[in-house]
Amino acid sequence: MYIDLHNLVITDNDKVEEEDINSKVSKLLRTAFNLIKRIPPTGSGKDFLWEHSTKRIIHPRMYPKEEKKRTRWELFAEKKGINRKKSRNKKYDDDLQDYVPKYGKNSKKNLEKSVGIYEIKSTLKKKAK
Repeated sequence: MYIDLHNLVITDNDKVEEEDINSKVSKLLRTAFNLIKRIPPTGSGKDFLWEHSTKRIIHPRMYPKEEKKRTRWELFAEKKGINRKKSRNKKYDDDLQDYVPKYGKNSKKNLEKSVGIYEIKSTLKKKAK
């Protein structure tokens, strides 16, 4: 049984016979009212206001969560003791003394290309006549 006083929701997952529904509901309402009475009321005059601090609700699942069916590869890997290696995108560079991406705009190859000064080879060749 779960009672959420903030939203005034009562959930009970027990199976109840049809004859016992009224008694079960009255019992749940009685417990909810007793819990509400424990909270000190705020307000003045004829009107009272009960404020509850918890603001969460847990909905029960209708069906149990199904376990994922393992693939043939996962069964084979478990049988052979093969562990999946996580691919590492970065590698340690001794020159920079830091981890640098293998690929992409910040990789070592592209950092070397982005140097401000370029050496240009002459492209003009003399034509032989």
